[in-house]
This record gives sequence, C-alpha cells and structure tokens, in this order.
Amino acid sequence: NTISILSGTISRQTPEGWTFDLDERLRPDANLQLWINGKLVSPPQPPRASGSLLLVPLRPIADALGSRVTVEGSQVSVIRIQDGVTVTWNAGTGLIAANRKPVGIVNASALVDLSALMLPRDAVAALTGTNIQLVPGTNRVEATLDDRLADSSMPTGAALDRARATPFQVERSTFQIASAGTNYLTTRAHSGLYNGTLRLEAPATGAWLGRLDNANQHVANPLRPNWISLDWQSMQGSSGILGDGVAGRRELDGVSVSRWRGAAYQTPLESGALRLVAGQTVSATANSTGGAYYPAFDGSAFGARWYGKDGIDELALAHRSDSLPGEGNQTVLTWTRQLRSPSLLIDGVQSYLYTDLNVGHMDRQLGGWGTRGMASLTNTFSNAWNVSSSAQYASGVFNGPLSRNIDGVAGTVKRPVDTLGLDASVGGPVGTSSSISGRIFGRRNGVADALESRSHGSGLGFGTQWAEARVSATLDYSTASGTAATAGNQRTDVDRISLTLDKRWDAVTLSGRLEDTRSRGAIDLRQRSAITTISHAPWYWLGSHQQSFSIGPLATLAWSRAISTGSETTNINSNAAVNMSYQSGSLFGEKARVSLNAGWSGIRNSTSAERTATQLSDLLNGTVTLPRTDQTVSSTGWYFNLRTQHILSRSLMLEWGANKAQGTPAYAYLQLNGAFDFAAPRSKALPMSGRGVLEGQLYFDANGNGTMDSGERGIPGADVRLLNTPWALRSSGNGNFAINNLPQGPYAIAVDLASLPIGFRLADKDRLRVAILDGQVTEVRIPIIEVGQIRGRLFVDSNGNGVADSGEEGLLSQAVFLTGRNVSLEARTVVFGQYVFDLVPLGSYTLRAAGREYAVTLDTNNKFVVLDIPLPASDTAARP
Repeated sequence: NTISILSGTISRQTPEGWTFDLDERLRPDANLQLWINGKLVSPPQPPRASGSLLLVPLRPIADALGSRVTVEGSQVSVIRIQDGVTVTWNAGTGLIAANRKPVGIVNASALVDLSALMLPRDAVAALTGTNIQLVPGTNRVEATLDDRLADSSMPTGAALDRARATPFQVERSTFQIASAGTNYLTTRAHSGLYNGTLRLEAPATGAWLGRLDNANQHVANPLRPNWISLDWQSMQGSSGILGDGVAGRRELDGVSVSRWRGAAYQTPLESGALRLVAGQTVSATANSTGGAYYPAFDGSAFGARWYGKDGIDELALAHRSDSLPGEGNQTVLTWTRQLRSPSLLIDGVQSYLYTDLNVGHMDRQLGGWGTRGMASLTNTFSNAWNVSSSAQYASGVFNGPLSRNIDGVAGTVKRPVDTLGLDASVGGPVGTSSSISGRIFGRRNGVADALESRSHGSGLGFGTQWAEARVSATLDYSTASGTAATAGNQRTDVDRISLTLDKRWDAVTLSGRLEDTRSRGAIDLRQRSAITTISHAPWYWLGSHQQSFSIGPLATLAWSRAISTGSETTNINSNAAVNMSYQSGSLFGEKARVSLNAGWSGIRNSTSAERTATQLSDLLNGTVTLPRTDQTVSSTGWYFNLRTQHILSRSLMLEWGANKAQGTPAYAYLQLNGAFDFAAPRSKALPMSGRGVLEGQLYFDANGNGTMDSGERGIPGADVRLLNTPWALRSSGNGNFAINNLPQGPYAIAVDLASLPIGFRLADKDRLRVAILDGQVTEVRIPIIEVGQIRGRLFVDSNGNGVADSGEEGLLSQAVFLTGRNVSLEARTVVFGQYVFDLVPLGSYTLRAAGREYAVTLDTNNKFVVLDIPLPASDTAARP
C-alpha cells in the first residue's frame, strides 16, 4: 500500500507476484487541443497531461508569436519578438534566465521530450511570455500572450532589406542666382543604401548680371563652376567625396594641403575606422578671369588615417608632390595617442594625455628625414584647478627651407634649425570671485648653429571682480630672457605688465587697458599703450507689427608710445561710431521683409615720430636725420546693408538690396533663391548592433475604423514620448516621428493630449506598446479621433415645461448610460443632478436614464450637446 500511494498506482497480487498499474486518473491524456490566442492549431504532437504535470509543445507557440527557438544540448533558448528578451531554460538544472539573469526554476520531468520540445507548461510559459492553462471541464489547452506583452506593435521588416529596396528619389533641390557673391545649385537625393548631395558653385561677380554698378564685369563662360562635389553616404557606415574638398579632413595633416580635387573615402572597421583621400592640390597661384576666381591644380596628394575604435590611437600616412621650386615631395608618417583617465594616482583628478609623433621625409632642397612630436598632460582637480604641461620637438626638415643672407651672400638657402619647447601652467579659483594663474616656458632653436637662439620666461595672472559694483579687473605680468647667435649671443630681457578694468552700469560699459613692455640688452626698447572704450547698450523699439529699431553708440580712444635708442614715436587714435538696425516684421505683409543695418564711423589717427640722434642706418643709406615728423589721417563715412525679401511662392524668394562699406562706393544686387522639396528626407541610418528603428505617424482617423485610409491627414506638432526613457520628440508636418537607435526591448508610447488640437484624443488608449528588435523596423500608426461632450441635468420638472428652471430639484447619484460606436459608458449625477460624458468620439449614441431613452448625435458641426432629462413631479420612483 505504501508503494501504491507513493507511485500513484493500484496494486494487486497475482500468482506470479505483485502487479502495479498506473491509476487511470494519472494516465497521460493525449486527446488535448492547443489553442493559441483564441485560435486552434494542430501541432505534430499535441499537449499531454499526467496528473498535475502538463506538457506543452514549445515550437508551435513560439512560431505563432514570431519568436525564435534554438536548442543547445539541454538548454532551450527563445528570443521573444515582443520585447527582444532572450529567455533560456536548462532542462538539467531547471534554471530559467532572462538575458542571462536568473528569474526562476522549473524542474524537468522524466516525461520531457527535448527532441520534440515537449516541455513543462511553466517552462513554455516563461520562455514565450504567455499564460497557459488547461480549461476545467474541457480538453482545451489555451496559451495567451501575457497582458504586459499583448497588443504590442511588432517589427515589420529588416531595416537593411527595406533600405536596399528604396528607389531613387530626389529629396530637395536649392539654388541661388545672384548678381553678387555666389551662384549655386544643391541637390540632395537617395537610392538604395546611399544618400548623396551634389553641389555646384560659380562666381556671381562676372556672370550674366554682374554687380549692378560700374564694377560690372563679364566672363566668357558664366556656367563654368569653381566648385563641384558629390558627397555620398552609405547607410552601412561608409561615406566619401567626389570632386572638390578642403583640408578640414585630417588625412592630409603634415603636408600643408589647403584644398584638393579628387576623391575621399571612409569606412568603419571592427578595429575603428579608415579614411582615405587622393587628388590634385590647389596651386598657390591665383587664377582670376574677369573678376571671378577659378582654382588651378598642379600638384598631387594622398593621405590615409586609421582611427582606433576606442578613440585612443590614430595612425596616418600622408604624401604630397608639388611642382613649386624648392618644395618637391613630402611624406609624413604620424602616430597619435589620446588617453583620458578618470583618476590618476589621486582621487578626484581627471587626466588627459595627448601625444603626437611624426616621422617624415622631405624631398626638396636641403630636405631629408626628420621627426616631429609633442606630448601634453592636463590634470583637472575637483576644486576646478588645472595643471598642464607640454613638450614639442621638430627637426629642421619639418620647419621648411629658409632663404637667408648667409655670410653676406644674398639668397643663400640655409637648412632651418631644430626646435624644442617646454611649457607648464597652473590656474584655478581663489575664493568665490578671484582666480590666479602661472606659467613657465623655455625655447631652444638649433645647437651650435648660425641661427641658434634660446629663450625662457614666466608669467603670472590675477583676476577678480566685485559683483555689487559691477567691476572686474585682470592683472598680467610676464618676464622673458633670450639670446640669439645672429645678435652676437647678447642677452635681451623683456618685462611686460598689463592691467584691464571693466565697469558696467545698467546700459553703459566702460573698458580700459594699460600695457607697458620694456626690453633691455641687445634690443633696447620701451613700449607703452592705453586704450579706453565706452559703449551704450542699443536703445530698442518694437512696433505693433513686430517691426523693430535699435541704435547704439561706441567710442574708443587709444594712445601708444615707443622709445628706442635715438627715436621716439607717439600714436593717438580715436574712433566714434554709431550703429542702427531696422526690421520690418509684418509691416509690409506676411510675404515681404525689409532689414537695414547702417552706421557711421569717424576715425582720426595722429602719429608723431622724433629722431634725437643719427643712427647707423642713416649713415649706411646716406639719409638725413629728420628731427620730427607729424602726420594726421582722418576718415569718416557711412556704411549700410539694405536687404529686401519678397516671397513669390512657397518655393521661390526674390531678394534685392544695396551694400556700402566705409570708404567704398555703394552697389546694388539682385538675387533669386529657390527651394523645391520632392520627397521626404531619409533622416535615419541603419541601426547599430542590438538596436532597432521605431517609425510612427499620428493621423486623423476620420471614419474611426482604426486604419489610415486615403485622404486621412497626419497630425503635426504632437509631443510623443517613450515612457521611462529620455526619448521625447514632436511629430513632423505630416505627423511622422522616428527614433533610429533604440536598444531592443519593449517600450510604451505616450502622446501628450495637451499637444493635440482642441477636441481631439487618442482613439483607444493613452499608451501604446511596441517591440524593438535587433536590426528591425517597427512601425506604429496612432489614430487620433475628433471628440465631443454630452452633458445635462436629471431634474424634477415641477411645472412640466421640459426646461430646468431655477429651484427645480436635481436628482443625485442617478445612473446615466451612453452606448454606441463601440462605446459603453456610465456616469452618475452630481450636484444639481448634473452629468457629463467627456471626450466622446463623434457619432450616434443612445442615452438612457431613469427609464427614458434618447438618441444623441455628435458631429463636426455639433460637438457639444446639452441634454436635460426632465422627470414629472409625480414620478418619484427615480428619486433617491
């Protein structure tokens, strides 16, 4: 009997011995049906029940929900499409983990069949995110998606596949045709995985119109561009340029290239990124035709730079060939390291180390191999103090050839000397309103060379401010000493001190600066200067049409004096100016704007030079020493910029105006600008690994069917937010919104109802759920419906006129029902018998209260309905 109870069997004795048969109530039931989300499915192996153990086939449930199943040994894994979570169950240990984090245990049974994936009910429920139960009294096993995962918008396809299928589309084209400045045409388009921008530029000066003044010039071919380029980007990460480019790209660092014409390419790598550029270099000789500049290219350059993935290391090779005499070929290999440490030896100290090492060969006169390098270390303390130091070294090869008169021979070419420099500085706050800084440095150029020079020095700065008095002051002092072989190795000492003061009133600012520099030794010179500036904040006026006018004055007085052996020069400079600005706002209508910026300036410069002794240069040149020379130069005049814009259409704008700089003639110009949109810009790129794309649109669901039909418009300017994330954005003009690199997982979308137009709300719920998966695009369409209000009173009509008169009793806590258009609402009457149904979708409804029934219709022209419900005085059944 003990064995029977423990094993769930029925025992009986036979001539052969004891026989144990499984209790019929515990035998596996193989006649069960599997229902998934309300639909009957027919799996190869249906569910089986054995007592309290229910075995369920995993694969049909996962397939029905779009999840992916993998089996490795005794471990079963499911990637759920609803939330992107990878859930695993180990049949040996029973451990269930979500994204490798243990969440529970479901022990296996001897009846589990891993080959057919017949698993315990609780294991399948955890793996698929479902609720699974055997419906009592039936043979139905129902699996329904957990409410936390149900009603989620699923991914609609791979972002890569969707991008590849994109046809060629021009997104936007802009142009400018002008009589001055630049004519250009820019066209942006995309096709497949590629986005591109084509840009053409040609000088406006010298074209068909030319400047509208006597400086008008013409060229033979006004369509000849001086810039043409195609910038392209692949959604998989690579990009490039065909045509003209500038040296903002670091691939050509070290070989002095300012502009090139050729091709550039960059591509991501597992180890970082690689960038390449190759082409012709711009000539140093200007090429001007008819007043228009056209670049000429006569050299060549190539550059490659590898950027480490962690942003620490960079490795580059650059080469340039130049046809200019004395330049030849240049080749430079560069290694750069940038290292940032949150703390170095001391807590609360942030350190930044930067090193740059170059090795190169210059194939030019007096060229050869050389090196150049620098290292800098910056430490920032938590108390806002900074300590930095740096060292730089460059071989003479990197400093370029110099043409000097060596040993009296004019034009002798001399290899430049090596240079070495050390620099250190420290600075930080002192108290709450002051700061102090210090610096030391040293320089050395060449060793035992005719151009050898050495220098060293230090500096000290102090700044403070008095907030209540609106006064700030800065004091700087520095001293330096140096010797040079060209000066007979005589020493020169230089001291410099400066003081800056600023005083502010409500609208007036007064600034002053004093500076005194004194050098002694090989160079004997003293220079002193003072400058004072006073300005008044512009007076501002704003009109009823948002037109505005402002005017502000400025005055400056500067004095300087330089005294050297045998000479003294004094300079006094004064400047008074006033500037005016005007904006027309909507004074001339919504399609016209006028702006004017004008001013007047008067400058007076007086120079007095006095020679008190005959100098060596006078003897060598045979000139006569002048005891004194006085010269005064004055200039006054107006300047202005007048700009008038006329909106001709949604895509065209005409602009005309005039310009005048001080001291130059005025000229007029004419300009036509256009901007044509042909397709929506492709603003997103392919998502990064482990991330997906969310695309959505809010639309006005006019017929309330929950589907965006033809003619139904988007809702612009709505605030959309992903709950419990930092992502928040606003829908575009056609109601669209997109977030490109969302980490995979489930998200809830909330729409701020206050941002919707008055009288509109979400069709079903305030929060929507979406699932984001790796490399997938999830689309969601959010229907917005127009709503109204139904309100009124349930009252006792004492005089029987059907109108709620003053003093007639309202019935409290009475139920009022509203049904229709998938709406079933209930309200209770409150004070004075009032009831209200808010945010009711437009449509036809039935309102019932106190045994009475009314038909109510809400439409665009009748969105607010007031329906009072009278009850006869004799009808007391409905009273509380």
